[in-house]
Amino acid sequence: MEVWLTNREPGRLLTSDRNSTFYRDSHRNSGGKGAGGSVVCFLLVLLVTLFPLTTMAESIDLTAMSLEELMEIEITSAARKPQKLSNTAAAAFIITQEDIKRSGVTTVMDALRMAPGIHVAQIDGNKWAVTARGFNGRFANKLLVLMDGRSIYSHFTSGVLWEEQDIMLEDVERIEVIRGPGGSVWGANAVNGIINIITKSAADTQGTLLSGGGGTHERVFGTVRHGGTIGANTQYRVFAKAADRGGFEELSGEEGNNDWKTRMAGFRADGVLANDDTWRFHGNLRAESMEQNYGNLTLTPPYQEEIISESDAAGGYLMGHWNHRSTNGSEASLQMYYAHDHYDDINTQVMEDTIDVDFQHRFDLGRYHEITWGLGYRFIRTDTDPGLRVHFEPERMGDNLFSAFVQDQIELLDDAVAVTLGSKFEHNDYTGFEIQPTARIRWNIDTGNTLWGAVSRAVRTPNRGEVSTLYMGAVIPPLPPVLAYPTVVTSVGNEQYDSEAAWTYEIGYRNVLNEWVSLDLTTFFSQYDNMQSYYRENLTFESDPSAHYIMNVGWGNETEGESYGFEAAVDVIPQKWWKLRLAYTWFDLSLDGGSGSFAQEIEAGAEYSPEHQVSLLSMMELPYGIQLDTWLRYVDELERLGVPAYMTMDLRLAWRPVKDLEFSLVGRNLLDARHQEYQEAYLDTAATEVERSFYGKLTWQF
Repeated sequence: MEVWLTNREPGRLLTSDRNSTFYRDSHRNSGGKGAGGSVVCFLLVLLVTLFPLTTMAESIDLTAMSLEELMEIEITSAARKPQKLSNTAAAAFIITQEDIKRSGVTTVMDALRMAPGIHVAQIDGNKWAVTARGFNGRFANKLLVLMDGRSIYSHFTSGVLWEEQDIMLEDVERIEVIRGPGGSVWGANAVNGIINIITKSAADTQGTLLSGGGGTHERVFGTVRHGGTIGANTQYRVFAKAADRGGFEELSGEEGNNDWKTRMAGFRADGVLANDDTWRFHGNLRAESMEQNYGNLTLTPPYQEEIISESDAAGGYLMGHWNHRSTNGSEASLQMYYAHDHYDDINTQVMEDTIDVDFQHRFDLGRYHEITWGLGYRFIRTDTDPGLRVHFEPERMGDNLFSAFVQDQIELLDDAVAVTLGSKFEHNDYTGFEIQPTARIRWNIDTGNTLWGAVSRAVRTPNRGEVSTLYMGAVIPPLPPVLAYPTVVTSVGNEQYDSEAAWTYEIGYRNVLNEWVSLDLTTFFSQYDNMQSYYRENLTFESDPSAHYIMNVGWGNETEGESYGFEAAVDVIPQKWWKLRLAYTWFDLSLDGGSGSFAQEIEAGAEYSPEHQVSLLSMMELPYGIQLDTWLRYVDELERLGVPAYMTMDLRLAWRPVKDLEFSLVGRNLLDARHQEYQEAYLDTAATEVERSFYGKLTWQF
């Protein structure tokens, strides 16, 4: 067996060489703990003193869109068609553009912290772990993420490379978060949730926007966008964005070396044809560079050393969408895109090209049936080169995915009750034919009062890594008299690896209690089968470059388990100038690794996601164009990873002296100087702590 350890050359192990590693003598600054909370309290007291409540009540009205109207917002991700949130038989949550702006976030990852059922953890300055309903990790593989219906799910990791998703937040119309299975319409990998980032049409981004700023962690960032028209029926926009973000310190207090630099430029055009058909065409180019701290394996003490390297990523896409609405009410759409992604770091090089074609048709069948069906084809080609610890075999591969789905929504009892039956049918090159059915029922008890339930099956299909990868996992020091030499732990892909499957049962309730309060409650139970497991193979001895053992860890599908939980979202408008968004999650997961596998380790994975999470976003409109927004978050401990619970608060203070000009100051993670959110085991990424930070921003539209 050949082992790749350094310089992308097979069969060579690095010896211990202090000159090949980098150490910094910087120490953790623990001063200032609790200072953020004092600053926040002082500002709140000052504002309330300056602006009495009677004056606030006469200021800008935050209820311009009532809670009833919010429930009427149309979403498309739950059933692949526009439907009102109140009529959606799924656990749906919408993050609006206003939520994004008022929270003060600068990445879509941080915006997702608002949604119940979603766990977001920052690993270091350029890596995140994001999941829905458990199984978190840098490459969490049971959450399907889309952007305007285009999948950004990575084929070779079965997850999302979030460091490549530094999108222009000003152009996001909303983020639709669907917890629970969506495989019946979206296909494989939508096991525990779907995130669809919906961007604004070109018609909604006319004129020019300039935005920029900087601070402690957000060193400097800037965006520029211009929108215009071509003829009477076509609008367009062009945009560019760049950002330079600093890294976080390691747990030891040493410099983390995990900076993140991003650049992106793109365009979008929307138009209407003579027959009222609509079309859009958009694309972008992007590039990222990330500093990385990795563990380099050696056959001599200390058997692992820190290597600092720079990773680069680049890519882009072109996407076209055509929509036709007939006079009889039926609707057809065709979507095509090409995407190219290139990722290069010390461990591997991967180049991925994707071509995707998707057709969909929706029509009424009689009085009670609405049929939606579609066909799809996706081709993915991956080219890889071996790196320090990862090698793909074969290095080049092309994969095909054929799909079809059908869904029947049956309206009963004067449209008060609807039953939805449907399934997705797919064929992939790894596991062959897959079926993912669902049955859903929705009961509109009265206006603003909805009860729904669902039972669904979803699968997560294998990726390139699980099928065709050689991965260097660790070096175990000698354990005399049992093991006289170091042991290199490797894993090899399994061509017989099967799809992971889940049956999920959900019940949900939505209610607009009055014009001031609305709530959305969901409880669920999931049963998992054929989940990922590992097993040991026999030790082998090798003498080159020095005496050592090799222990291979194989991949299998022996794990079973179940999860259950409760999710709540509550919107409250105590006053016309004050709005609150509360989200709460309770989650539990238990897994059984099966005989012959690392059962104890697998079961411990239940603690990779927190049991409790709370998010409370407060948005205040004050006189003289001032906004005060406060965001409190609590995340329970990750016991297995040794990550303690934390509570933190962000504060945003903004001033709009005129309609099109805004100044804002944002403080993040103010309750403590720093806190850890995750510990990633994959490739031994150094653990860091998210630090308190501040930035200022100016936005001008004209």
